[in-house]
Formats: sequence, structure tokens, C-alpha cells
Amino acid sequence: MNRFYRNTFRDLARHFCLYLLLILAMMIIAQSIRLSDLWVLFGISWENIFKPIAYMLTPHLPFAMTLALFLATLTTYHHQSEEGAYPALIVAGCSWLRSWMPAWHAAALISVASYGITHHLEHHARSHFQEYRQEQAYKKLEQILKSKLTPQTFLDTFSGYMFRAEQVSADKNLFGQIFITQHPAPQTTALFSVTAPRAVLEYNQTPRTMNLTLFSGTLIGVSPTHSWHSYATFKEWRIDILKLFENQLFGKQHHSTQLKLSSPRKLRQTLTTTEDPEQRKQIQRRLASQAAIPCAPWLFILFALSLGIHASRSLKITLYLKALIIWMGYIIAAIAFPSLPLIPPLWGAWLPPIIFSLIGLYALRRRITTPLAEKIPLL
Repeated sequence: MNRFYRNTFRDLARHFCLYLLLILAMMIIAQSIRLSDLWVLFGISWENIFKPIAYMLTPHLPFAMTLALFLATLTTYHHQSEEGAYPALIVAGCSWLRSWMPAWHAAALISVASYGITHHLEHHARSHFQEYRQEQAYKKLEQILKSKLTPQTFLDTFSGYMFRAEQVSADKNLFGQIFITQHPAPQTTALFSVTAPRAVLEYNQTPRTMNLTLFSGTLIGVSPTHSWHSYATFKEWRIDILKLFENQLFGKQHHSTQLKLSSPRKLRQTLTTTEDPEQRKQIQRRLASQAAIPCAPWLFILFALSLGIHASRSLKITLYLKALIIWMGYIIAAIAFPSLPLIPPLWGAWLPPIIFSLIGLYALRRRITTPLAEKIPLL
């Protein structure tokens, strides 16, 4: 039995590593458009290659490890059943539960790793990725301002706007007679432009900000379809041009994205203080989903064993097709159930694991109650 355990666990680890590398490679390919956009914007270097990939993949590691374990367990026990080693072990008197110990121990390791990632690493990876993008955007915008911003020249890469200044100081911090307008000009909405006699640009490293402060200016609005225009004056107007530049490069950040940047502890603290029912529901849904993720390896072991310990020499393509259907069904249920309006967030997150665990137990029980003689392959 000890020899069987060592060999099975070794095969599980080998197949797990191969499947995990394959899944991660497919995930990188799926993110190739986002990665190529970053490389075009910020250039190709070791930092710009490995940091985005690491930050993008870390939140999805529990998903990748669970799928890799599912396929590795299915492959390992399928090979043993085909070769006759597993049926011979059962005929020799080994219990079903003892023969599954390598898979249970592997599931325990993946479950602990998934818990650590979802509760400690995921929000750090998302936060570091946001900081990385902010840092690169800061450097890019600073480079644009230092190299392209000259007096009496229209700069059309100014955070999505067109900028012109009659006077520009040598250090690019003080401007005179400023004109700012939308670029490109909107065709259906009003066109807004800003003029000011003086402006100051402030750079800050910690926290990273780049603020343009306009003094004693005028805001002008003109309709492209109707003959109207409006004026508004101001004494001082501070514009966070770094935030505008980030929105231009990466789009505006959604509220759900902000929740993903928070740790579970911070989410629980926010849950006790917020009075917004919609925000409370989103936080409860996220906390419940994070708690349910470490349970996924256990339930997929049930399906892997029920498929791998087969009564006849099934084709591998058939087994993997069934595994794909089970995996896609669980993913769809895990996404759809928490979004149902009539189901509380806690039940929406835990119903898919419970339902699929019951189905997996039924499938495994049905498999082991099949007469043992049918499980021994003909030589």
C-alpha cells in the first residue's frame, strides 16, 4: 500500500504540474491583448513582461490549480485502471477509501493553497497591478509633458485633451495663457473648452499624483447641433491629469473592481459600517464566494475518481469531454447562483458546491457498487 501511495502521489504531482503549466499558458494567451497593449504603451522590458503576467495570473491561481488537480486525478486513476493496477489493488483487499488517500491529500494541499491565495495574495496582486499601471502611466505622462510640451504648440496627447500654452517655463511647471479642449471633439454632446491666464503643474511621488491647477479661468460650452453656448468662470480649478490619463489608457474603474482590491478583513469592516444595501449585498457575495473557493478541489476529486475508476476501457476523449461538461456546469452555476435576486448571497455562493458535492458522491457511490469483475480489464 505504501508503494501504491508513493507511486500514485508522484503521478498526481507530475500530471498536476503539466496541466497547471498548460492552463497558465492558455490564460496568458487569453490575456495577450491586454499584455500587448501594455507593451505598446510602456515598452518591452523584463519588468513590463513578468510583473503584469504575475499580477494577472495570481488571482486566478485557485481556478487553475483546481482544474489541474481535477484533470491530474482523472488521468492518474484512469491510467491505473487501464493497466489493471487499480483493480488488482482492490481485489488484493485494499479498501476504496485507502486507495483514494493520495487524491484526498492532494486536494487538502490545493485547498490550503487556494485559501491562502484568496484571503492573502489575491488583493495584494490586484493592488500591486494597479500601482504598477499607475507608476507606468505617471512615467509615460511625465515623458510626454517633458518632451512634447512646448510654447505655442497644440499637444493632442494631454490626457485625452488638447492643450496649448503661450508661455511654458523651463521646468514645465508654470504655464501662461492656457487653452484646453476635448480631443477628439464630440459629435453629439456639447464641446467644452477651458481658458486661463495662468496654471501650475504639481508632481507628487507619494502618493503618485499629477495635478494641474488653473487660476481665474473660464469654462466654455458649445453645442455642435444647436445654436447655444454657455460660460462659467472660476477662481481656482485643480485637475488630476494623471487620473484622466489612466482613464484614457485603461478605462474608468468600476465599483466592483474596487471591492476586489480590498482584503477580506477590510471587506468585513466595510460591511459593518456601510448602510448602502446594494454595496452590502456585493460585499456579502464576494466574501461568500471567497469562502467557497477552497472547497472546490474536494468536490472535483469526487468526479475525477468516479470517471477515472471506469468499468470498461473508455476512450480518453470521452472522459475528458465529460470532465469539461462538469467543469463548465460548475463554473456557470458558481457565476449565476450568486447573481439571482431571490437567493441570499451566502446561499448563492454555497449552493453550487453543495449540489455538485451531492452529485459527485452519488456518481462515486454508483461507480464503486458496480460488480468488481467488470472493473478488471481483460488482458
